[in-house]
Amino acid sequence: MKNSILKTIVLLMCIAIVGCTSNRQEIKHGVWDKDSLITITLNVEDATQPCDIDIDLRTGTLYPASNLWLFINTQSPDNILERDTLQCILQDESGNSFGETSGELCDYYIPWKKNVRFPKNGEYKFTLQHGMRIERLPFVLEIGLRIQPHQN
Repeated sequence: MKNSILKTIVLLMCIAIVGCTSNRQEIKHGVWDKDSLITITLNVEDATQPCDIDIDLRTGTLYPASNLWLFINTQSPDNILERDTLQCILQDESGNSFGETSGELCDYYIPWKKNVRFPKNGEYKFTLQHGMRIERLPFVLEIGLRIQPHQN
């Protein structure tokens, strides 16, 4: 009984923070141009709750690399800008995917930040850009962020 009550509380906290949904955006024609920025805006209503932030990525199984470099800019409600570089490892050395493959699609949930709190309530803008050597990166179909309550 206590366990189900705890799960319900965690779910409600998730909804209060950012809705606990993924917000993947489609990459036009499945080719991500290096100069094409993906912008995701989130409204944080309860900055006191710790959360986990993952990259939510969908590629085609023919994606040409074993990783994906991302440049991520975060703009706070106070217009403070933070820049991160993240290497997303998508396959092991033998070429086996770390994602969930179904047909010609592969979904990845790549940890970015764990047990973080937003500095304050308000609107946060995340801008994602790929940092790969290939200018026009094929078989990247969707990308977004998945934010949920921190799990111990």
